Order: sequence, then structure tokens, then C-alpha cells
Amino acid sequence: TVFVKAFDILTDNPPSEPTFVDVPKDHPQYKEIEAIYREGITSGCSANPPKFCPDKGVSRAEMAVFLVRALKLDLNEVPSEQIFGDVPPTHWAFPYVQLLYEKGITAGCSETPRRFCPDDLVSRGQAAAFVMNSVIYKESSSPTPTPVPKPGDANGDGVVDGQDYIIWLNHYNQTTS
Repeated sequence: TVFVKAFDILTDNPPSEPTFVDVPKDHPQYKEIEAIYREGITSGCSANPPKFCPDKGVSRAEMAVFLVRALKLDLNEVPSEQIFGDVPPTHWAFPYVQLLYEKGITAGCSETPRRFCPDDLVSRGQAAAFVMNSVIYKESSSPTPTPVPKPGDANGDGVVDGQDYIIWLNHYNQTTS
């Protein structure tokens, strides 16, 4: 639920039939799980049969995948130089972990030596830090909408009035009489 709220994921309109065999419609997190599946954040823990494993813990590597997908980060922007000693380029979560570090969302689990601990389960404290750092990143990287000027609004105050007319006249070296 926190994950869904942090990333503004809509939970309305869940499918009439469950996606995962272990998350029936009466499951307390049915709507949230279906929503993060619909958004492409998770594919579950098993494909055949499709399972979500709602009672299983989440590893730090799995959390990295969830966050990168929730933030819609570009996997083409992955730093190629290995950052963490325990996440080599051959590790399945390498691009996700690299991006989280690159975007300032994680510093790993150890600085000396620099490690990410990809197989460790995420503690409640770590989950809070991951989500908060992701929200901070999301908010700081969202572009500020550029206001669309009104035609004729020469001074940008959002109102077309006599002041705009005077600015226009002054621009063309005209005077009012």
C-alpha cells in the first residue's frame, strides 16, 4: 500500500480474474498487487503458474527492480563501471542496482568495501529509506510545467488588459493620446 501511494499508482479497476494464483480477489492487497503488475513494476515470483508470493520477503535486488520500474528509469543510462563489489555486470540485477546508485537512491549496505548486499531481505528501515529516496528523486527530477502564455498578455500576469496594450505600444514606439 505504501509503495502504491508513494508512486501515485491507481488501484481502481482491478481485473475481474486474478493474475496470480496465490492472490485471490479477497486478498487484502489484491488491488495493490494487480496495480503494480499492470504498471509493469512486477511480474511476480513465478511464471508457470503465475504467482506473486505475497508472504515472501523481498530482496534488495528485487527492490531495486521494483523502484527502477516504478520510477520509469531508462536502462540505457546504466553506468558501465561496476559500483558494488557484490553486484558484478553478470548479476541479473546489475543495471537496476547501478541506476539506483547513480540516481542517489541507495549507497548500498556497506561503504568499505562498497557492497549492495543484493540477496539480503529488505528491512522495514531499508524499505522506508528506499521509498523516501525514490520519492525525493521523483519530485526533484519532475520538470516544472512551463506556463502557457495567453495571447496578448505582454507582461505575463495572466490577464490581458490595458497594461499589455501600453507595453505593445511602447514596443512599437507609439504613444497613447
